[in-house]
Amino acid sequence: MNIKKNTQVAKLFNDLSITIADNGYAKLSTDWHAENVCSPFSRIYFILNGEGYAKSKNEFIKLSAGNCYFLPAGLTYDYWCETSLSQLFFHVNVTEPGGQNFFGAARSFASFPISPETIDKILFYYQSKDFLNGLKMKAYIEYALTRFIDQYQIRGFSGDNYSPEVLKATKFISRNLSIQLKAADIAASLFISESKLTKEFKAETGMTIGKYTDGLIFSRAEFLLSKTSYSIKSISNELGFCDQFYFARRFRQTYGETPLAYRKRVQAASKI
Repeated sequence: MNIKKNTQVAKLFNDLSITIADNGYAKLSTDWHAENVCSPFSRIYFILNGEGYAKSKNEFIKLSAGNCYFLPAGLTYDYWCETSLSQLFFHVNVTEPGGQNFFGAARSFASFPISPETIDKILFYYQSKDFLNGLKMKAYIEYALTRFIDQYQIRGFSGDNYSPEVLKATKFISRNLSIQLKAADIAASLFISESKLTKEFKAETGMTIGKYTDGLIFSRAEFLLSKTSYSIKSISNELGFCDQFYFARRFRQTYGETPLAYRKRVQAASKI
């Protein structure tokens, strides 16, 4: 017996997380507009008819029928509609084993043409209550993501070249996310010295453990503020802050506005 295995297959199925934060079939008009949008999730738009627009610092695109668009998390842009626009939208989070945004390096819009017949089929699957049709729609979402991954030339996880110790550290941070988490705690869990871990972590990721952890914490805070009704105090507690005022101060230092102001602005802009 001769069996050849591809370990990449299991890795892709088991380690790449794809979740939907929101979705809908929207018929829009001129009231669809927002400025300086920067979301903790990426947007996928299947355009059925009409026109819309999106503009970042370096790019301008027209959202037109017969195309699928990707607006990545972390990119700041405006969007608007001047007449009418119908779209099927999905707010997605694609994360790596360590909790990092898989599209973290994407700093531009992406798109590909898709036939009106295919978009109608996706919409039919979306509106169906049938379980099998739901799986077929899921397959189209995953196909769209593969097209965008290819356009951004992503060829693996950011942690593919990490040493076993650093990779384990990123996973530990993701599972135990808290502002109280210290390098000493992580090192102890891995049974290695703190000095060795901090040195290797900085060399391989390009940032300190503290900065890496802060990035995940505030990304999680963004998501909770934009996609849940949790109180500021509850979010502060979940992320390990000593009180909501310290959380608000740190959040403002990071984003230039208070958590409440961020929530109001982003929720108003992220409905579609």
